[in-house]
Amino acid sequence: MFSAHRTLLIMINQGRILIVDSDESFAMKATDMLEKEGCSCDRVRSIEATVPVLREGRYDLAIL
Repeated sequence: MFSAHRTLLIMINQGRILIVDSDESFAMKATDMLEKEGCSCDRVRSIEATVPVLREGRYDLAIL
């Protein structure tokens, strides 16, 4: 049986993910983990910085 975490990663495999977090260490670890699963990740450090990024690109998932 798959865990919810693994199932989510399978569903978004090779998707684009936006990670929004002021903690650079967390954002880097999350990016590394997701990229190992085949996802493409972008990171921003604040909600304010998120709006222009979302206007520029299409994302399958945003982690806030």
